[in-house]
Amino acid sequence: MIRKNKKIHRPLYREIVPASIKGAWRHRWLWPIALLAGLIQTGGIIDAVLLSLRRIRLESVTLFDASWGESIGAIWSRIIGAPDLIAKILEAQNFIVGLTVVVATLGLAFICQGALAYGIGGSIRGRMPNFKESLHAGAKALGRIFALNLVTLGLTWLARFLMLVPLAVFSQQPSAGLAVASVGISIVYILAVLSLTAIHFFALNAIVLNDAHVTPALERAALMLRSSWLTIIEIAIILFFVGLLTMGVGLLLFLAMWVPIFLLQLGAALLNMSGLFIFANFIGTILFFVVMLSAGAFNVSFQYRAWNLLYVRLGEGGAVAKIHRILRSMLGIQP
Repeated sequence: MIRKNKKIHRPLYREIVPASIKGAWRHRWLWPIALLAGLIQTGGIIDAVLLSLRRIRLESVTLFDASWGESIGAIWSRIIGAPDLIAKILEAQNFIVGLTVVVATLGLAFICQGALAYGIGGSIRGRMPNFKESLHAGAKALGRIFALNLVTLGLTWLARFLMLVPLAVFSQQPSAGLAVASVGISIVYILAVLSLTAIHFFALNAIVLNDAHVTPALERAALMLRSSWLTIIEIAIILFFVGLLTMGVGLLLFLAMWVPIFLLQLGAALLNMSGLFIFANFIGTILFFVVMLSAGAFNVSFQYRAWNLLYVRLGEGGAVAKIHRILRSMLGIQP
């Protein structure tokens, strides 16, 4: 049972952010899990909103065309249009193999969501779990994590579709009324993504750490959101900027490490040594992926850890929004 903490003015972000950064760096063995978990949910609210809005902008103009149907039709045409039975079987086999790879990747990503949450917040006889134990916990909760993703991501996609409709209409028949409606719906959509992302991570922690079923976990997460929505918005903004800073540091680190490789490439080009130039280019490409994937893994691990710490603090009853604390201090209101 989580005990209530009556010291409501205990620092929140000054504890959560440094602890999350320190923990993400110390437990680097979680980074491979974080990379796979990040295929579905990175942990950041604002970046999820920005990515979704960008996709909406790109896809709104093609909502009512036949692009999706054409994609499915193209696959079916390749199968039935094959010259003989063996070719038809091979085309169908390629489709099934591709679909299997996608399903297996998603399944592994679901497992890693649970494994990352357990590796961060789980405790076994007073010690943190190891890699194997974390994966086992994620696999054990696979069904519930899949159901959770089905609900939260499904509702996110539904909200995205409902927003696509007026944007698609507006792009074809612009008017002042539709423009105002699109802005209003965009605001509603952002709030929906904020809410669903917070609910997802609170419910994920409840499922993995408290062994809760999906419905009670969602109900608990919704109650946390309703009672602490301002705190969630504040920490979402903080997580967004920390994520930007992390990727920026990763890019600067790559550039610093790439300078000698660039000089090697320049020397190879001047000496007309194509083999050396190709080798240096290959090393530079590998270095870029290693550095940026490491930065991404650190960022996902940091975000999951921050959500875990906020989940615990909200459960203790000791998380008060910074704006509330500032206003109370200005008005002289005592805890």
